Amino acid sequence: MLTMPVTNLQCVSFSPDGRFLACVGKEGAAKRYGKEMIIVWDISRIHKGEKAEILAKQVSEFNIISLKFSPIDNYKLISCGK
Repeated sequence: MLTMPVTNLQCVSFSPDGRFLACVGKEGAAKRYGKEMIIVWDISRIHKGEKAEILAKQVSEFNIISLKFSPIDNYKLISCGK
């Protein structure tokens, strides 16, 4: 189980190899409430009973409608929105 530090989860994407999970939601910090937050998790050890690890978090000023991993590179994300 993952505990998301965001509200209003917008979209999720799994990397082609299934190792990473990226999600976008509304950030809840008091000063920046309502901005988009992108979070990338390493979920490769969940099947062993270990916790997922957050690899990266980024706040965006822009509205993100969709987020996908590159089909040829697990370390690149592509987003669509305003």
